[in-house]
Amino acid sequence: KGGDASAATCRDCHDSHEVLPPTSPLSPLHVLRQAETCGTCHEQEAKDFAESVHGKALAAGVRDAPTCTDCHSEHNIKSLTGDASRKVSEDVCSRCHASERLNTKYNLPSDRVRTFFDSYHGLASQYGSTLAANCGSCHGYHKILPSADPDSTIHKSHLVATCGTCH
Repeated sequence: KGGDASAATCRDCHDSHEVLPPTSPLSPLHVLRQAETCGTCHEQEAKDFAESVHGKALAAGVRDAPTCTDCHSEHNIKSLTGDASRKVSEDVCSRCHASERLNTKYNLPSDRVRTFFDSYHGLASQYGSTLAANCGSCHGYHKILPSADPDSTIHKSHLVATCGTCH
């Protein structure tokens, strides 16, 4: 809580009397219910997540798809903005997108993390720039869509606006 009266308490996430392990489908922290639970306070983020490739994969039963706590942790919840945003590509997205097992299993491009870190933005970030773009700067944070989706921030019709945010 850290003095913030509006911060979630144990009961907000775990329920009050029937605390169930997160592996139970009835638990508010089960992978299929996590976005709903977090969405109680973070409504827009939960809506965006449900529309994203990660949310759709999770809804289709793909357990390898990330949930809220996979990116934000559980009890040591960190905002991924400000100074922490520099670590998004390295600590959050790369955890899965640099995985040979996941890239092979889901037929994802295997070089995305490497090519990012070899790019101007990746190099600037590695050398401490807090202004350099990270994965979320271009792809978004919760509503991550494939580049072929017209609503994607990296769809060809949105690239000028997305890149124009910084440039």
